[in-house]
Formats: sequence, C-alpha cells, structure tokens
Amino acid sequence: MSSALIVDPLQNFPSATLLFEKSDYVAAPSLWGRDKLLSESFFKERYDIDVCPIDEAKSDYDILCLVMDFPFINQDFSGEWGGNDPIGDKESHDTWGNILSKLSHINFKKIIIIDYSDFPLCSRSFDVFTNDYQINIDAVFKREHRFTCSFDYNDKVHPFPFVVFGKIDPTWLLYKERLFPSNLHERAPICVWASQVILRSAHDDVFRLTNRYDFFKEIMKEPLLDPRWKDRIIGISGVPLEEFQEVFSKGKFALHLNGSGHLCKVFFESLSAGVLLMQQLMHINFPFKEKFDENTLFYSNEEFLQNHERLKNNPSLYDKALLKQNKIIDEYFNPTWINKYIHSKI
Repeated sequence: MSSALIVDPLQNFPSATLLFEKSDYVAAPSLWGRDKLLSESFFKERYDIDVCPIDEAKSDYDILCLVMDFPFINQDFSGEWGGNDPIGDKESHDTWGNILSKLSHINFKKIIIIDYSDFPLCSRSFDVFTNDYQINIDAVFKREHRFTCSFDYNDKVHPFPFVVFGKIDPTWLLYKERLFPSNLHERAPICVWASQVILRSAHDDVFRLTNRYDFFKEIMKEPLLDPRWKDRIIGISGVPLEEFQEVFSKGKFALHLNGSGHLCKVFFESLSAGVLLMQQLMHINFPFKEKFDENTLFYSNEEFLQNHERLKNNPSLYDKALLKQNKIIDEYFNPTWINKYIHSKI
C-alpha cells in the first residue's frame, strides 16, 4: 500500500486523493503568495478531505505527486498568456522552486507530476527540474498528451486523460458523483454544450488556438437558414452547479468541442451526467485500446448533424453507443484502474 504526498497549490485536482491508498493533500494557495482560493472547511465539506499544512507533512512517503501546469514553469509567454496573467512563467518557475525547497527534508521514493495544462508540450520543463531544481522526475502524467506532439515526449511522459483544471473539480463529479438517469429516452434529443469561448488565437500559437466558430458558423447565421440546427444544441456557462445539472437533465446528449485544450472539462461533466457524449475528434492519446462509438465522433458540423440525426432517430443505436461509453467509464475512468496505471509507469 503506497503513500503519497499530493501538492496541489492552486487546488485544481482534489480527485488526486482518490488515486492513492494513503495520501496527504497540500492545497494551500499561500504557497503561491496568494490568499486562499478555497478554504480548508470547503475541502472538508465538499470532498471530505482534511487539508495537510506543508509543515505538518510526514518525513517519508512512497510518492511525491506534484499537481501543476508543468509547461508553464519554462514557457515563453507574452501578451494574453503571460503579461496580463498575475502568474507569469518566471513567477511560476521561482514559486515551484520555493515549494520544492520546503519539501527538501522529506524522503520520497518516486516523484511524479500530474500535468493539468491545456498545452501539449513539456520537454523544456524537464530541463528546469533536472538543471535548476536538481530533481529527478520519475513520470509525468499529461492531460494533453497528443499524438501530433509525440516528438516532444520522452519515455517518462504518459497519457493521462483523467484530469482537467476547474472548480468544482470536474473529475470529482465523474469519479464520486456520477449519475445514472433512467429517463433518457423520455428526454428531448438536444445536446448540452457547456463552455463560452468560440474563437481565440494566442499570438499564432497553433497549440493554444480555440476555434469553435467553424463548427457554430451555421448556427450563428442571422436569420438561421438551415432548419437542421433548430432545437439541437443548448449552451450554458458560469452558473451554479445545481443549475448546471438541471440543464443537463433536460437532454439525452452532450457536446464536446476542442478548445485550447482538446480534452475539456465538459468531457467529465457530461460523462458524470450519464448522457451520451458527442465528441469532436481529438488528438488526445488514451492509455487504452477501446474506442467510443463511431456514431458519437465527428470532425465537421456536417458529420455532427448526420451522426446526431442517426442516434436521435434510432433508440437501439443510441443504447448501443451509451453502453459502449459506460463500459469505458466503468473500466478505465475509476480510481482503482488509474492507481494501477500510475504504478505501472513508475
């Protein structure tokens, strides 16, 4: 039974506590020189987690798990992605150095990083840990592990489509609060899309481009010329969890569109709601061979229309796709399997 010290200063992945048999969870934004984002009482009430002050950590652990935006510590940002952000790359670099110095008296057998960043590259950050911090990394578990960026990954970087950032932690909804609605066939055949960014470029950075406009351009025409889009999608963003879940309860589908990160939090929110997820094709590597049903995957808005129409009008096809989706969630998106996966890589 392995023990882990989880350091998550910006409080993005409380679900990490579910992935180890024994763990202490350090989630103090004060480590970053910030006021507390979420209180310790919130973590106790919402997640039943007792936050561990960093100076009360034990002297020995099997694993040090750093939850972080790994590329950010050595990424050259400017403008929107750096200059206007209170945490620039230098501050991130120095702050993580300070955090690691506070842990220098603790013995760890293995050091791993869970990288929730929406940026797919990370090789430069290895140099920071190796050269600047004098720390050996045993494994990086990366959310945005893309097959289009395989040139950047060494053999210590592994796919990890089990984490995103957000509050409340979207993965917690799936791992601990997943719903199993019994009335899906009685619901309207609409897709719920939960996001707000339609189009955003980041200084010609192809890896951080968000372009959902090409998908929505037919919907956004005034007047709407294509009746096939009528009553097909509901958008929602920035509302309390209860209202959010109420909207999800109205439809039998959800919609996942790639953003600056291909794996977005609506992926977890949708799967936790128990509805069938329609997914724009991602470049994400998944650490298992099983695939979601081909009728739920699409590249263009035309493919989406065809697939959605097919599933909407064929209940048995819908049930087959949902069964396949649930099988993947049951087998792989659960803390027990993820724990074994982590240990197999270290």
